[in-house]
Amino acid sequence: MILVFTLMTTLMGTILKADEATCREVLKKCDLALHAQIEVNKTQEQIIQDQIELIVIQKDQLESQGIWKSIAIGGAVVIVIETLVLVLRK
Repeated sequence: MILVFTLMTTLMGTILKADEATCREVLKKCDLALHAQIEVNKTQEQIIQDQIELIVIQKDQLESQGIWKSIAIGGAVVIVIETLVLVLRK
């Protein structure tokens, strides 16, 4: 009877240690996955911020190009009108 009890205690101790090791391994893998996901989220947030900055820069460039395009067209119209006025005067 004592032998059976000792044998069962030894087997249960071994099983419990194996379960604990398995649990620790699973927890370690979960921890690594969590840290990897946190890094992915940080990278995605940085990408979003960079894209927002790029959109703002492109918007500013388009606005400035629109102003210069209007000025260039206006200048060309003035030159054509002035040329016509000078040609027609003579």
